Amino acid sequence: MRTKILIACLISLLVLQGGGCTPRQENEPIDFGPSMRTDLVFFFKRDTPPEEVEKFLLYDGLVIPAENGTGHYLPEGMGTGFAVSHRGFEGYGLNFKKDATAEQRLAIKSRIEKSPIIFKVFENIVPSDIKDL
Repeated sequence: MRTKILIACLISLLVLQGGGCTPRQENEPIDFGPSMRTDLVFFFKRDTPPEEVEKFLLYDGLVIPAENGTGHYLPEGMGTGFAVSHRGFEGYGLNFKKDATAEQRLAIKSRIEKSPIIFKVFENIVPSDIKDL
């Protein structure tokens, strides 16, 4: 339960930052969710404690600590995100910003893949269609 609350907080942060930094039309929808094609979907190992998931999502895995120690920021190119759950695995779906460069995309994917608490990463997939987890 705590993990889901933390993921919801990160989603709010992503949405707020994305909305504040990117000029959009007022009625332009942002389509994302488990039934939509998603740039990256990753799942945590089953035995990962909620504190480790929180640390990864909010402090030093997915986000980047500020060099001066005053907080954290999202990597360049990171867009919307949402929680996913599949076959007992908790995870996260992430879309890049439309103008994210190939270098930014690779950097984000690498940050995720290098974490010891990540079980599996999928690219360009509809989360609800995942079969081989």
